[in-house]
Amino acid sequence: MKRFLLLSLLFSSFITCGNKKEAKTSSSSERHLSSDVDFKYILSIAKVMNTIKNSYVKEEKSEKDLFEAAIKGMMSSLSDPYSYYVSREDLDSMCKEYIEGSFDGGIGVLMLKFTDSDSIIVVEVLQGSPAEKAGLKRGDKIVKIDNQTLEGKKSKDCVEIIKGKENTYVTLSIRKKDGSVTKSKLRRSKIEIDNVKGEMLEDNIGIIYLNKFSGKVAEKTRKIFSDLKKNGAAYIILDLRDNPGGTLEEAIAVSSIFTKKDPIVIQESKEEKKVFGSLGESDESIPLVVLINNGSASGSEIVAACLKSHKRAILMGEKTYGKGSVQAVAPISSEDPDKGAIKLTIAKFLGPKDEIIDGKGVEPHICIGQDSSAISAILDEEAKSLRHFENFYIKMLESVDKQKKTQLQSAINIIKSVKGKFDIFFEGD
Repeated sequence: MKRFLLLSLLFSSFITCGNKKEAKTSSSSERHLSSDVDFKYILSIAKVMNTIKNSYVKEEKSEKDLFEAAIKGMMSSLSDPYSYYVSREDLDSMCKEYIEGSFDGGIGVLMLKFTDSDSIIVVEVLQGSPAEKAGLKRGDKIVKIDNQTLEGKKSKDCVEIIKGKENTYVTLSIRKKDGSVTKSKLRRSKIEIDNVKGEMLEDNIGIIYLNKFSGKVAEKTRKIFSDLKKNGAAYIILDLRDNPGGTLEEAIAVSSIFTKKDPIVIQESKEEKKVFGSLGESDESIPLVVLINNGSASGSEIVAACLKSHKRAILMGEKTYGKGSVQAVAPISSEDPDKGAIKLTIAKFLGPKDEIIDGKGVEPHICIGQDSSAISAILDEEAKSLRHFENFYIKMLESVDKQKKTQLQSAINIIKSVKGKFDIFFEGD
């Protein structure tokens, strides 16, 4: 299978995370760190860098390049996919996404590019974004950016061409599903990430779609929950399917909306075992269903495990991913932010009753699986060439969407059949 890279929502931002007080603390940590590490190893690294810089005869490498390579080497030695080096640019973007829930200078699309492909597949178009206004749809293919072909370009190259300053323009050549190619001129803008939304379904059932735990999502979730109640919701579905997580704080805050029981989650590090309780102002008056699947991870699993353990919600869908670890982002130098940071696994989290989540996931009360045979049938129809594999991917997206709708309808039917008598699902818990 061809290797592919996922392009995240396009953005360009430069911000500073932290304040002077935090910077002072970091400086103290740096002094403490130097006393804990045998200085001869640091000198040896510096000697290797100096030798490469002065004697290597091929491609010249700057001290910054060598420094970053050394950090990346240390992080990769941990064999932990969640611990890695973060460049200054990526750190700025990460801070902006998690704190503000927005990106600057983007067009509002989630895209995928296969390494050897000459086009980019549009996977998702954000509501109200420049891309939506220009008529981009899921399954469209971008074949040129400002008249530049994409053959041989990496995902990062394409992102760099598309993103830019707010109120500047980018022209995309788009191949539609019928094979026709159109040109669209899009004005880059600040993209607000709408990670949560809600609506009323049939039979007084309200649903909250929660895509990620970032950008003050708990505050928005609380308001949507309140609005659904005012609109007559007698039952609430919290949809956490394909939610990859986010910040621990937001996951705790969302859990606290629905339960006042303690603990919400337990965090276990090398030094201590920390218990996080409910933040209060909880509403336990409405029966709750939580939809989960294998794409529900991290923060989603904190919420699901909490509400299941406290018998506050019925979990429906599939077993979750099983990422029960906590990462922290630590700047390498408080004096020189250009050196970037490391993202490091510092703890694991457990359910309220010490349930292990990492590597195991959270099991639903009622399993409503997706039919993998439908996707296999699509793959069997397509040849193994890259062009046909791209077509397979587009069809797979459509199939997954259809099956997720079927899952949701099954959950609605179960709610209607039990008429709020959820206690029958808690027997034996």
